[in-house]
Amino acid sequence: MKLSILLLAIVGNAYLSAQVGINTQTPDKSAVLDINSSNKGVIFPKIALTSSTDATTILSPATGLLIYNTGSGGLSPAGYYYNTGTPAAPVWGNFQAVTNTSGSQVQKIIYTGTTGDPSKTVTIGDLIFRFSAGAPNTTIPQVALNQSKNKNLNVGVNQQYASNGYEYANNALGFTTANYSTFQNIPSVGAGIANNELNICHIIDAAENKYYRVTFYISNNNTFLIIAELF
Repeated sequence: MKLSILLLAIVGNAYLSAQVGINTQTPDKSAVLDINSSNKGVIFPKIALTSSTDATTILSPATGLLIYNTGSGGLSPAGYYYNTGTPAAPVWGNFQAVTNTSGSQVQKIIYTGTTGDPSKTVTIGDLIFRFSAGAPNTTIPQVALNQSKNKNLNVGVNQQYASNGYEYANNALGFTTANYSTFQNIPSVGAGIANNELNICHIIDAAENKYYRVTFYISNNNTFLIIAELF
């Protein structure tokens, strides 16, 4: 009887607080489950999904359901996957890491204005990208580092002008711990971007085996766009 009462008290308290803490007496108020550890992780259920639309291995999977896919059932690579679709029509997406041999990331920003806004940036990998201050024809694609380190970048820029041609130019950029946060112009020639001009910047960080492809574009209604891809 005492055991039954104790169990009821524990369960009742869990329902009342709507929070569970493991290795902590004070779970974060924003979390329904708060697990605390300095040297251990959490293992999620290991499931062999058959495809990115597998609706049979897990019946009616909730939107946002998170599992570890073993990669042995037909869907690869192995890793953590979550349902971005619906219970009736699941779509399994994965958390993709960028390694020396596989993976990619994409970040973007789109904004409107009559001039480039240096406060609007895109950060990806070790780099930060922006338009410099200035109206079209004078605003310039720029890059800086997001942490203090020495880094040399090899740059190639495809410049498709709004009219009268196309140009490709190579140059090198160097950063040190003293100037890492100072933005540098990416193109070495024809730096300013006009309305309807497209610049695609190819940046290689050989020391860290990273390749960045960054698109800068200004549309004729003064919409500024930066799309940064990391491979």
